[in-house]
Parts: sequence; C-alpha cells; structure tokens
Amino acid sequence: MRFKLFVNEQDEFLELHVANKNSFVNQISNMVDNYNSIINGKNIYGYLEDDIVPISINDVNRFYVEDNKTLISIDGKIYKSKYRLYQIEEILNDEFIKINQSCIINKRKIKRFNACWNGTLLVELLSGEIDYISRRNLKEVKERLGLKHE
Repeated sequence: MRFKLFVNEQDEFLELHVANKNSFVNQISNMVDNYNSIINGKNIYGYLEDDIVPISINDVNRFYVEDNKTLISIDGKIYKSKYRLYQIEEILNDEFIKINQSCIINKRKIKRFNACWNGTLLVELLSGEIDYISRRNLKEVKERLGLKHE
C-alpha cells in the first residue's frame, strides 16, 4: 500500500507496507487524505459538535488558538481543527496574514483597524470579531497590506 503526501509543493512520499488492512492503517490513510486536501487547497475539515464539515479556505474569517485548541471562524460558526496553527499557516496562500502568535486572518475579511491608547493596533473583521496585531507582526502586516510607506 502506498500513500502520496504533498508537502510545500514538492512530492514527498510516505510508503507503508502492510500485510492486511486494519483500523490503524485506515486511520493513517484518512490522515494522509485529509492532509492532502489541505495542501491542495480544496477544503479543510472542521469539527462542529459531532459533525465533520468540509470548509472552503476562502470562507474562513480567521484561524486561531484558544485553550490549546485550534479553531476556525466562519460567519458566526466556530469549528474545531485537528491541525495546529503552524501546520495551517504553512499551506495558506497570500490572502492570509498571521497577526499574532495565536491568530491568522483572511485579509479579504478585514473591516477596519483601530489604534488603541496603549499603542496596540486592533483589527476588526467583517464578522465583528476583533483581535490585536502584535508588535512583532505589525511590520509584516503593514507590508502585506501595502500600508507601509517610506
């Protein structure tokens, strides 16, 4: 049995030799299929209560971490993801920007920015969600949005 896994636009292969297919092999197969779906940009899968739902990346407002769980926000619904934020970040296109240690936003979903009295910059999304841009990421965010001027 052979599984093909795509990583960073390069073909890398995971080869598994088994005598009989069992539940463990099926779990590995599902994991590779799900990972390939993310890498190929089709859908990711989110968990909403007992349902597993395919999610188009273009619909996502933000990916974020809360209580050590990776969450996906889409139009008022919050889905859980089995992937870590850094794994999601590696495969996202230029439409997404990491704004702090625990949040990646879809730049097409930005409503406005708000400067706070303490020097932080908040971003409000079209969905009404608000998060802060860390000082560490501020320069890159400005560059990616074309807000940096000389």
